Amino acid sequence: MDRPETVARLLNAFGVKFDRPLGSGQESDVFAIDDRRVLRLYRRSSDRRHLARLANFYTRLDRRDAPFIVPEIIEFGEREGIAYAVETRVSGIDSAKALGRLEGEKRFQAIRTYVEAATAIRSLKYPQTEFGEVIAANPVRRETWAEFVVARAVQCLDEHRHLLVGVLERPERGISALEARLVSRSAASPSLVHGDYFPENVMLANDGRICGVIDFGALTLIGDADLDLACAVLNLTGMAGVTPEDRRVALKRAEALGLTKETLDLYGLYYAFRFLGAQRENDGLFRWCMRTIREACGSD
Repeated sequence: MDRPETVARLLNAFGVKFDRPLGSGQESDVFAIDDRRVLRLYRRSSDRRHLARLANFYTRLDRRDAPFIVPEIIEFGEREGIAYAVETRVSGIDSAKALGRLEGEKRFQAIRTYVEAATAIRSLKYPQTEFGEVIAANPVRRETWAEFVVARAVQCLDEHRHLLVGVLERPERGISALEARLVSRSAASPSLVHGDYFPENVMLANDGRICGVIDFGALTLIGDADLDLACAVLNLTGMAGVTPEDRRVALKRAEALGLTKETLDLYGLYYAFRFLGAQRENDGLFRWCMRTIREACGSD
């Protein structure tokens, strides 16, 4: 994070003893205050508005039936131009770090547990009736799931069409392919969907159980619960340290939980449109988006 002197003052003000973050992402860095709380420092001051929406989401979230912990925001604001939040700390180790340490059957069991927990997100309840985004600044919402998915993909294409010039001809054919694939999911029941179900956002306890799911945000939706199951598998593709055998284990467990190839392809295409703007921050992800959309256009 830029402005190290300012960050150092903030860490000191909140009583952070170790300046090494517990975790770092594209949006923020997280530091331990103590055993019960963490401090999240955001990279943009405008994220304070996002924090207000996120705090409202956590307040309204019914987590009574969830088999894991979801964090709460204790305090948020802005100091010296840096947006911050103090959150309850979720114990354990994130699944990405666990996979970096585990081998053999313990590793494969951790992968299966990570995939299985994706189906438990639907146990969280949120009082929104329309399909679509929950926390986003300008949420896209529609009466049906299929209408939302297409509307969101079209918006992403319109916003980032300039990136496709000379790279992909007639990307609208990808939208047509998306519409065709959605026929099988048109009657999906509304559930809370994390939307960014990634190993770094899934915490494992010492005994291998999932003890927490963190980082709900702009990708969180009311939608088809199978989106998180597909996301669990898709996010292992290209992840550093994940082997073809790891991915095979994850896919096999997801299929046993009801994920079909058709659903995986559908939501792979949805995410390809959703992450078109990733070119500057993650060129590998952008190339995956291009390849996925190109393949869909070719089959249309």
